[in-house]
Amino acid sequence: MAQPSPHSSVNAGLSPASPLSRRARWLAFVPLLAAAMLLIGTIAQWVSPDIRATMLASSLGMLGQPMQPEAALFPTAFWPTVFRTVPVLIFAGTMLVLYQLFRRFTQGSVLDARNAQLVSQAGLGFILFALAAMVANTLTTLVLSMSDPSTPGVLTIGFTTSDIGAFAAGFALWGLGLVLGEAARIANDHASIV
Repeated sequence: MAQPSPHSSVNAGLSPASPLSRRARWLAFVPLLAAAMLLIGTIAQWVSPDIRATMLASSLGMLGQPMQPEAALFPTAFWPTVFRTVPVLIFAGTMLVLYQLFRRFTQGSVLDARNAQLVSQAGLGFILFALAAMVANTLTTLVLSMSDPSTPGVLTIGFTTSDIGAFAAGFALWGLGLVLGEAARIANDHASIV
């Protein structure tokens, strides 16, 4: 019976005390921390009219300029706040995928098909996050401009360099996941030959 390659299967032969396992154990909490911070900020937008006003003003590109106080109150601000919440939920889901990947590293699983899938899923999560953020900015601007009777509805396509960066990183991770999947397949083929 052929011995599995140390790079291909679920157990790569790494002990819990190996440097990879120790680093992965600590790094596994970084995605959870990032998700928690964004979720706390989102909850604050739902709870605090002042924080919501700042978020809405930045959506309209009016940061630093006076904004009608009632624009940050519900029901006017309900849909813009929902729009701004969707990308955060997608980001949190993406961070959970990365957490799973790091947890698999702590268990000694390094180069296998499941890890490749997780990397690809994280990449797709970043792509969806970027697209959702762009759509949220666009819809927020439209809804807020339509809620002010003194101005006509404004449709702007809103994106930031952060959105573009998340989009590019997402495509890079998605591609990396595809390459890692093929590498895992080749490693398994080589292990079965030996």
